[in-house]
Amino acid sequence: MNLFNKEKDLIHRIANLVLLLWLIISITVFYVNVVNNFFTESFLDFEDYETVNCYYMYKEDLDEEFCKRQYQDYLRYSKTDISTRKKIIFNSLGSVLIVSGALYMLNKKKKEVK
Repeated sequence: MNLFNKEKDLIHRIANLVLLLWLIISITVFYVNVVNNFFTESFLDFEDYETVNCYYMYKEDLDEEFCKRQYQDYLRYSKTDISTRKKIIFNSLGSVLIVSGALYMLNKKKKEVK
């Protein structure tokens, strides 16, 4: 399949260029999110979270309940992040399939009728 040969008019070559760039970006987004989904960071338990993030709160006389609420927000955000990545994986996979199909249909050889 020759996407940019001289036989194609300018509009077909521009469409092929746009679809090819779109395909490359979709494949990259898919790959990055698949890797991020398989190698996720582990969640901190409350003691580690408290050590890393709440030490300044105690200096300002904030109670432990505030730190626990912050920890719950951290867990909620982390779980949302995983579900968001799964949606992005499926969206980018769909984009790869649709754009690949469009490139194929736009550039397939037409059968000659005898």
